[in-house]
Amino acid sequence: MTGVWHDGGETWRRTFAHFTRCAGGTAANNGNYERASDPWVTISPNGIAHQIALSFDFVDDTHQAILVSSSSNEGDGWTDPIAVLVDTDPTLIDDKETITADPLNSRFVYAVWDRLEFTDATQTVLTRGPTVFSRTINGGRTWEPSREIYDPGLDAQTISNQIVVLPNGIWSIFWCASCTPTRVVLPSTMSPWA
Repeated sequence: MTGVWHDGGETWRRTFAHFTRCAGGTAANNGNYERASDPWVTISPNGIAHQIALSFDFVDDTHQAILVSSSSNEGDGWTDPIAVLVDTDPTLIDDKETITADPLNSRFVYAVWDRLEFTDATQTVLTRGPTVFSRTINGGRTWEPSREIYDPGLDAQTISNQIVVLPNGIWSIFWCASCTPTRVVLPSTMSPWA
């Protein structure tokens, strides 16, 4: 659910990206999931809002997806979700996704999250928890395949990943690894201009 107002916050109304069945999601529009969590919204310089969520099943099966949707009308309506990542492996959990619009170029929007990998489907023994990244270079119409950009090693994970684009155009990623806040400047090969 997204709260929208157009009068300085005097009146609000709810709108829905189709991230779950109860929000209008179906198999046809990529939103056929029981639940969504960790929503995040960012706005590009051209006024397009981009929303991300972790959508998943917990009764029917263990399917999960990182879904994104866009709004070109100030949040009054949302596009059908695009699956940035779909997982059906019960030994994996994707979590704490964030989305960041590049403040200098509306074509670029970045998504990042942590991916927990366990020894088996009971999800009791963590083996690793890398940071995963995807981006759009066309304003959200399509997204690149996701890829790991940082691996903290065995028996470790990242959490609370967030990309920040600095005023000079250099972008950094921040996360907490073993409860120690960390900052890494991404290599130029990951830059949107590479």
